Amino acid sequence: MKVPNPPEDDVLPAFATFVLVVIVGLFAVRNLPWHLDDLDQAKQAYVPYQMVNDGSWVVQNTPTGDLATKPPLQGWISAFLFLGSGAKFWDFAWRLPAIVASLLIFITGLPAVARYLNFESLRMPMPYLHNAVLKMPPVAPMPTPEDATVNLNFIAIPGSIVFVAAVIAAVLAGLPIARTVRLFRDTVVQMTPSLLAIGFMVGLAYVTRYAGMDTVLGLSLTGTGRLFPFFGTLLGWMGVALTGTDAGSNALFGNLQKVTAEQLGLSPILMGAANTTGGVMGKMIDAQSIVVASSATHQEGNEAAIFKAVFWHSLALASLVGLIVMFYAYVMPSWIPGGDVR
Repeated sequence: MKVPNPPEDDVLPAFATFVLVVIVGLFAVRNLPWHLDDLDQAKQAYVPYQMVNDGSWVVQNTPTGDLATKPPLQGWISAFLFLGSGAKFWDFAWRLPAIVASLLIFITGLPAVARYLNFESLRMPMPYLHNAVLKMPPVAPMPTPEDATVNLNFIAIPGSIVFVAAVIAAVLAGLPIARTVRLFRDTVVQMTPSLLAIGFMVGLAYVTRYAGMDTVLGLSLTGTGRLFPFFGTLLGWMGVALTGTDAGSNALFGNLQKVTAEQLGLSPILMGAANTTGGVMGKMIDAQSIVVASSATHQEGNEAAIFKAVFWHSLALASLVGLIVMFYAYVMPSWIPGGDVR
């Protein structure tokens, strides 16, 4: 008796559930040994330990005596869980907040939940730019207007969720409103240079996109012939370095990879994957990531030094991915979904 294939609508939720179970299982195996088994875990647990034993609810120190610079939200929740459990589950108390935060971000990202947190009225076309720029072949199959929509939906983004959680934690910790406002003000003052830098870099990414500069750089790599699997990977790497996101790189160069692959007799599936995988290696040199990292580690002003330190690592990793793509393209094309297109 032939068993019919399950409909696609049933397969996708089942596969997503399987992946989620695997991720949670691996997370539990790696991060929930239920005892402090290394120095880093002990350092993280030391902050809520100080809160409970010394009453240091606002300012804490590391085990070495330095000032703890991480936000105390996780420490607050850990301390409350510890006190609420009757001081019986200390290891569990300091780990649970990270799990809860991850679950909240995951839940708010689900389409069924996100649709209630995003409002169409907060999306609007940018005057004089929306559909005013045309993407032309070979970047697009036919002349296609470039979308330029301003999305002001801010409720569902992770930063807003963390901000609301911090306010709730401040109330639970009994912080006076004046003290909470003062802490928020100090944080804004500290982050203002980094926020401006990120804003300018995002703006520059849009300028290069709508001016066609990114496309010109990408097209210059399509003339590399049989080496295109390698340089196509670097194209994805460059796309993320310019736009700041893998999604942006795929939107920018995805069709270009497909069209060029078909012209050269390569697998469009392979080159689409190469664009994405190579792009991941460009994340470490994208200006937005460097600015965020320098702010989080109090290295403001050292962005250039950080870029120099990671650039060659990023290029080496992207080149390694390019060699792997070359292997798939010319040595084992049968391993590519869809088989050899030559």
